[in-house]
Amino acid sequence: MRDMACGGPYFSKLLLNAIYFGASKFSSRLEVRSNPKDPSSAGWAYRQRSKDLLVPALDKSNITTVQALLILTNSLFAMGQEKQTAWLYAGMAVRMIIDLGMHVEDSSIFKTHRLSFDEVEIRRRVFWAGYVVDKIQSLYQGRPATLQAVTCRVPLTFLDQYEEEEHWQPVSFSGSVHYPEHPAYSVSTFTNLCKLSLIVERILIQVYAEQSLKRGPDGLAGDVKRLNEELEHWYTFLPGHLKFDPSNPSQVVPPPQVLSLLALYHVLRIQLHHPFVAKGHLYSATSSTARESFGVCATAATEIVQLLMAYDKTFSMAKAPYLIAYSTYVAATIHARIAAHKDEGSDAHANLRRCLAVLRENQSTNSGVASAIIALQSLTNSLGVDIGQVEDTQVGRESGLEEAAGQIYQSANPRNKAQPIAAGSYSHDLTLPHPPSGGDLGTQLLPADFDIDMILQGFAGADMSSLPPGSGYGPVRFDWYPEINAGQDTLMLDHVSTEAGYDNTLPTFTKPMAPNRSPDQYQM
Repeated sequence: MRDMACGGPYFSKLLLNAIYFGASKFSSRLEVRSNPKDPSSAGWAYRQRSKDLLVPALDKSNITTVQALLILTNSLFAMGQEKQTAWLYAGMAVRMIIDLGMHVEDSSIFKTHRLSFDEVEIRRRVFWAGYVVDKIQSLYQGRPATLQAVTCRVPLTFLDQYEEEEHWQPVSFSGSVHYPEHPAYSVSTFTNLCKLSLIVERILIQVYAEQSLKRGPDGLAGDVKRLNEELEHWYTFLPGHLKFDPSNPSQVVPPPQVLSLLALYHVLRIQLHHPFVAKGHLYSATSSTARESFGVCATAATEIVQLLMAYDKTFSMAKAPYLIAYSTYVAATIHARIAAHKDEGSDAHANLRRCLAVLRENQSTNSGVASAIIALQSLTNSLGVDIGQVEDTQVGRESGLEEAAGQIYQSANPRNKAQPIAAGSYSHDLTLPHPPSGGDLGTQLLPADFDIDMILQGFAGADMSSLPPGSGYGPVRFDWYPEINAGQDTLMLDHVSTEAGYDNTLPTFTKPMAPNRSPDQYQM
């Protein structure tokens, strides 16, 4: 806004229209829709304007163009109509980041490029935003990441902490007008999202890259264990204000960005362990590994449902970001496998219905979610799972759902209905910051009468590869990936510097006064 007012370098009409396009889907105003009766048409006038402005902007790398491309990437993919374009835009943004030298930073940047503290901060934040979007798109689309930590050196510390304690209030969420004033925690949330994205990169390379096929399941079991320890280490050292226990009624539900961060953590637990329980390149692992990995997947899927219910009860799934819908889909694929071996009244069926209700409610904002619904219905049909009638009601406000969210699957006999366990009675057994000592990780988190072997056979019988081609969902597998030097430990978290060669004191950010400008100078 400052640069928009004073004609500074960090404003462009392309960026403004990209922001408008991304925000339009959260607006209920009919005038932002090209078709007033079609919510998915929201913002398409801004999309077309962005498209026109992008053509000349591609002639030269610019930070505002990078920002616009990243915003357009997320918005287009969520709307589902231009997923390939979203992928290409993300690639363009990464190329510009490298072209601008934003992927390498050291203390000489102040002298060599004569950059101020606020300019360095902007470059750093845009770099990490590009890094995160690159990894998230790789998860969404099942493709290799482009921007890799081994080629970068940018501190993961931010100088401007103003937004951290800024009060956050829901704007686009209906039904949450009584939400108390709450710090946004924007900086700490983004910092930990960047740290989690570094682990995403390691998972993509070490578990899903084509070169992983050469090592086999036994060789990769050790890598998976280390990656699991990294995830648990990330969660253990997560700041207390970013942790949330849905079973604690006295704890205020954090803002949506914090819930999205926690949902992504559980998604990664599933993505890390899923290859060991589904029929694929790692399925021939030992039985104990498969049982352990299944326990982690089942627990993470249950945790995601709890987060979804807290999210919907406090805010609304209708306006949730696409990452929440993606997390819902990943959790639903696990619940579907379990439901295939349970009766229709089981907790697995109930959780599966909740996930479908979330997706159906969210597709009014993120029209690309329709592909997830189709893929999930295809999966349940192939497994012979009858989930009954799914009502389009808010998942966290249905009668009895608070109690049902805390249920864990108990009966291995399809004829016996599972008995509910109150939400608060098992959370400390299921959400462990460290693997339990003695025995297998995951299997200790499930009831003793839980027939894991039967369910594992279901995983092998109908894999995610049976989903409709081109749906964008299913296991993360690559058609191509470059050669990786054996034994090269490329992506340790401490590889990225946390020191910039200068003190991290908060500088004074100058805000020049805006000169008088005519209204036509703000025309989009």
